[in-house]
Amino acid sequence: MVDDEVLTWHVPALFVLTIFSAFALYTGRLKRWQGIVLLVAYIAYFVISFVAFGAAPADDD
Repeated sequence: MVDDEVLTWHVPALFVLTIFSAFALYTGRLKRWQGIVLLVAYIAYFVISFVAFGAAPADDD
């Protein structure tokens, strides 16, 4: 069973990060500004996950 938060927050956020990563690596070289954008987006994803859901996106088992 999949929680609603996974479908409404985690999957779309990680999908956007993956698409940007693929775009950034399309040329075969990651530029500094692209790396900074990815790092900031990843940190923002975890901070928002902690604030909104109170935990890291990990398995509870």
